[in-house]
Amino acid sequence: MPIEVENAFFSISPYIMRYDFLKFAFYDFSKTVNSCYFTSLKTVESLKRKTDLTKCYPSHCQ
Repeated sequence: MPIEVENAFFSISPYIMRYDFLKFAFYDFSKTVNSCYFTSLKTVESLKRKTDLTKCYPSHCQ
């Protein structure tokens, strides 16, 4: 590899590393957001079910 190309590569390599880091950070972040979102959806659904059950309980189930 010519020395100019090597120098150019070394001058941009920190940016490439930073890009990789950002990519991984963003991936982790989106994974976290997705899991939080799905967890909250499940929680909301189970809460709805619970309220349905409590609504049903006094009148129908006794």
